[in-house]
Amino acid sequence: MTRHRAGKAVSLLAFIAAAGLLTSLPANAIAGGSPAADGTYGFVAKIDVGAGVRSCSGVLVDPNWVLTVKSCFPENAQGGKPAQPTKVTVGRTSLSGTAGKVVDAVNLIPRADRNLALVRLATPVEGVTPATVARTAPAAGESVRLAGYGRTATEWTPDRLQTGAAKVESAAASTLSVLGEGSVSVCRGDSGGPAFREVGGRFEVLGLHAASWQGGCVGETETRRTVTESRLDNLDGWLESQLIGLTATPLAQHGNKLSWLNPPSLQATGYRVYGARTADVPLVPANLLGTVGNGQFAHTALPAKQVWHYRVVPVTATGDGPASAIASATVKTHTISDFNGDGRDDISAVYNYDPQDLGTFTFDGSAQGPTAPVSKAQTGPNNWEMSSAKYLNGDFNGDGFADWGAFYNYGGANIKFFVRWGSPTGLKDAGELWDSAGHWDWNRAQFVAGDFNGDGRTDITAAYGYPNGQTKFWLFRGNPTGIDAPVVTWDSGENNWERTSSTFIAGDFNGDGRDDMAGLYDYGNYDVALFVADGTVEGHTKPAQQWRTGQGQWDPARSRLVAGDFDGDGRTDVAGLYGYADNRIALFVAKGTAGGVQHFAKRWESNPGDWYLGSSTFVAGDFNGDGRSDIGGFYNYGNGHLKLFNFRGQPDGSTDKGTEAWDSAGGWAWERALFIQ
Repeated sequence: MTRHRAGKAVSLLAFIAAAGLLTSLPANAIAGGSPAADGTYGFVAKIDVGAGVRSCSGVLVDPNWVLTVKSCFPENAQGGKPAQPTKVTVGRTSLSGTAGKVVDAVNLIPRADRNLALVRLATPVEGVTPATVARTAPAAGESVRLAGYGRTATEWTPDRLQTGAAKVESAAASTLSVLGEGSVSVCRGDSGGPAFREVGGRFEVLGLHAASWQGGCVGETETRRTVTESRLDNLDGWLESQLIGLTATPLAQHGNKLSWLNPPSLQATGYRVYGARTADVPLVPANLLGTVGNGQFAHTALPAKQVWHYRVVPVTATGDGPASAIASATVKTHTISDFNGDGRDDISAVYNYDPQDLGTFTFDGSAQGPTAPVSKAQTGPNNWEMSSAKYLNGDFNGDGFADWGAFYNYGGANIKFFVRWGSPTGLKDAGELWDSAGHWDWNRAQFVAGDFNGDGRTDITAAYGYPNGQTKFWLFRGNPTGIDAPVVTWDSGENNWERTSSTFIAGDFNGDGRDDMAGLYDYGNYDVALFVADGTVEGHTKPAQQWRTGQGQWDPARSRLVAGDFDGDGRTDVAGLYGYADNRIALFVAKGTAGGVQHFAKRWESNPGDWYLGSSTFVAGDFNGDGRSDIGGFYNYGNGHLKLFNFRGQPDGSTDKGTEAWDSAGGWAWERALFIQ
């Protein structure tokens, strides 16, 4: 709006090109109007893109969202995170004041058919009443008010919000033509500012400044003052759908997490969650995943690599509201020991050189399975005794690369935990993360790694045995720099659980996105039972028996347990490799389900004389990255000759009978090597 004697130019958005055409720029304002009084029109926003790159105006339409024009963000034609750091000021009539709030912009959603974009704020704006978007079409001759933070008739960078009166000239499908009264015009910096009406004490926004001739604005010689507004009253549910802000991200394993906002304007009492493998997500009963009252939903027990698409529908007292925009996510391939972050599990091993010189190796995964070992580190003489440590794999800091961890026994109840961090090139950099300070008996603890609280970082549970048949779970939670000090998450009480009678492994057996603890308990007389303690946000539930064999059915000394999702269904299974007296082995699999772990079922067995269990070690992981876990079996042929066989996971939950993946051809003494599960 152009300011003459008593008025002030309010800056809007467009700029007159050399050809003399009306064009839009992301930084124009209003002239010829007047400064807004303190505390008025708090919903008008000032948007600063980059370090002085450009400024625009906008309007707060929800505590989490500001509407503006997409021409304010030419670097973000497709939306997404702003290409340049962007600050949004709301509720501050005078920019030099302290009222209102300054918030970062974190996401942009452009509208395809008009110059319009939604800006998501990093945190909600409280204490400022958002404007309402008009639902009725403007009429020719209707009086409106224009507002913006751009130039005036006399000022290049005004400190205060400016407003001015105008009338609607005409309306098209996506635009309005508006003319300021008197000398009111829109200038640079007003781009995205509102044209609004007042109805019953409420402010209804009809349009956003999209282009202007800038007549009367400082630095301009043009006299024409017509403004083109991006029309808002006919968005047909687009705004409501976007305000929900639905996002979908993969869980650490076996599922996707949905999050959304709860816009106050929707007055929703709950949300129906729909998911489909097709991108259109039809809102039909077959696609209904559930109804929840808050803004979060976990879609779990999903096979790796599946792409899912989602929508949520607000439930209100008057019926269903507009469905959200579609959000999509791809289920992660669950890895346990992916040290280089390529989406395939690797195998880690340590080798004891004399004297007390420990070497670390990885057998990296590939499309064909495990590859030959690569040396990653060596401690040097007299630095590390292999038999004095218990070893673990896991992504303890949640950076996407599995780490190698080891609890080391110094004697006298002194134990320390060390880690070598995963990286794009594999394991590197060792560091100490925990010291027991003389309070842990080495022989009483079994350490098991798993993401028990589902936060994307591997935790460690120590099953610690006490006298009188008592066992406790001590949980070391993973954190961005390593692990927390341990806390007790379960106590069996006296005479309820003998730690040395049980062997624990970890996996997400029920597919809820959190690892659980499975314990095979030996009652004697070849009678065992499987117990599972489900993972929770706080740690674990009490172990619950899944099944029991009865006497004479299973000799724990003849079996080796590993955990993996062998059929790729999104739930971890328990595999038992069982050795017989005639030197054959059989694979038994206890399938994970939503309700627990089923009983062992034999999947295959070798021929007599083909495989002696005592000469082998087994590890599990998705070595070829196909979404199904495999089993790696190391076999000792004697005289430094070892082989690695890869048993590939199959869709039926079994594995194949193994193919050779590596031959040491001598040079690897069995008694000096340890392969880490």
